Amino acid sequence: MNPGTAVLVTGASIGTAVIVASPAEETETAQTLIEEEATPIPVEEKIIPEHTVNSTVFLSIQFLADKQQASAEKLSQTYNGSIEVIEMVGDGWYRYSIGKFTDVETARNTMKSEGIQGFIVAYNKEQRISVREAMELLKQ
Repeated sequence: MNPGTAVLVTGASIGTAVIVASPAEETETAQTLIEEEATPIPVEEKIIPEHTVNSTVFLSIQFLADKQQASAEKLSQTYNGSIEVIEMVGDGWYRYSIGKFTDVETARNTMKSEGIQGFIVAYNKEQRISVREAMELLKQ
């Protein structure tokens, strides 16, 4: 290769680069690119807590219900924990709960550890169902 010649280098993890290199640099540059390509790229992992599910059937801990939508202040006065609050609207009620659980025991333990004054409810495709019905559907 002639000095000052452009070399097109492609790779899955490095994209495409045009490198202008002298013959002496050519081997060194190619080796550096091969080493960079072999270096694994760290991937951020998102760990989903065991008690959460992505199912359409789930149990949740309801801690508030009102005919009007609750303000952020009212919600934080009622529950100020680390689990995301779920708002469900139906039958003229705004119902607020936390967590999506697949078993009653985990829901009870979470209610105790989060210090929530509430009760366990169940949903299927955002429709309120009985806890017993949810447990039957979750067994399938």
